[in-house]
Amino acid sequence: MGQDSTPPASPHSSSRMDDTSLRANNTELMCRVKELQAEVMRLNRQLKLSDSRQRCSESETSTMSTEECRLREENLKLNRQLYWEREQRLKLSRALSESNSSLEMDEERHMNEQLSQGINPLTLSSPGAAYGLPPRSPSPALRHHHLSRVRHLSEGSSNQPNNRTRTMSLQTNPAPGPS
Repeated sequence: MGQDSTPPASPHSSSRMDDTSLRANNTELMCRVKELQAEVMRLNRQLKLSDSRQRCSESETSTMSTEECRLREENLKLNRQLYWEREQRLKLSRALSESNSSLEMDEERHMNEQLSQGINPLTLSSPGAAYGLPPRSPSPALRHHHLSRVRHLSEGSSNQPNNRTRTMSLQTNPAPGPS
C-alpha cells in the first residue's frame, strides 16, 4: 500500500495546465495594468487640477496683496487728511476764540470810555438806529460786569459826589426822556 491511487500526470496534460494558468495570469496582469494606467491618469488629472488651483490661488493672493497695499495707502492718505482737518479746526477755533476775546475787550474799552465821560452806554442808542437797525446791546455778562464795576467805584466814594457817583445814578435810574 503506500501507493498513490491517482494516475501520474501526463506530460501533455501538465503543459495544458501551465498554458491555462499562464493565460489566467496574463489576463490578471493585463487587468492590473489597466487599473494602474487608469489610476495614473486619475492622479495626473488631480495633479493638473491642483496645479491649476495653486496658480489660481497665487493669482488671488497676488491680487489680494495688491488690494491690501492700495487700501493701506488710502488709509494713510485719509489719516493724513483727518489730521490736517483737525489742525485746521483747532486753528479756526483758536482764531475765533481770540477774535471773540478781542471783541469783548473792545466792547469793554468802549464802555469804559463812555463811563469815564459820564455817559451811560447801556441807554445809548446804537449808531445803526439812524439806518433802521435795532440797537446793539452788550452781552448780559458784559452788562453785569460793567454795572458791578461802576457800583464798586461808587461805593468807595459814597460820601463825596463826583462824576462816578453821577454815572452810577445814570445807570440805575436813567434820565427820563421826552414822552
